[in-house]
Amino acid sequence: MARPPRLRPRFRRTVSASPSRVAERLRTALAEADRPWQWDGYGHHFVIRVPEAERHFWSPQLSIDLEATSDATTVRGLFGPHPSIWTLFVAAYGVAAFAGVTGLLFGLSQWTLDQPPIALWAVPGAALLAGITYGVGLVGRRLGYEQVLQLRDVIDEVFADAPGDSSQGNSSHTPITSPDTAPRPR
Repeated sequence: MARPPRLRPRFRRTVSASPSRVAERLRTALAEADRPWQWDGYGHHFVIRVPEAERHFWSPQLSIDLEATSDATTVRGLFGPHPSIWTLFVAAYGVAAFAGVTGLLFGLSQWTLDQPPIALWAVPGAALLAGITYGVGLVGRRLGYEQVLQLRDVIDEVFADAPGDSSQGNSSHTPITSPDTAPRPR
């Protein structure tokens, strides 16, 4: 069975220009793009979103930070869902953890008092809730995967002919390629 795309894939590349020049290049490319990408730029931080007409619950966004180095700029990108989606998942995992720990403690207390430890049933219920939350997250990543690739293509186009451009750590689409779509080694 093929594995899902990575959770919150990241990339890093170095461009031989100042952060302000890289930011201006990014602003210009996004404003002149043939697709109406929605984006916000605050100094050296950008958030790029899928166009409103194509956006769905699982649509990703790309957060970009520009960091000055001694003679270049490091462009760091992080793909992820809208922050409200992350909050929903953190809350679901928090409820599962709270229910599991509370049920375990209360159930063990019942057991030591020679009462039927009915509260221990909260532990498998909490594990089931955590498993369902994880499964829903996997489905969401697969549903938003194509849009992650589209966002990555935008960045690749922006920096395709940038002087001194080099991908570091994870090159090209490596960090976001799903095993079921990756080229097979020969």
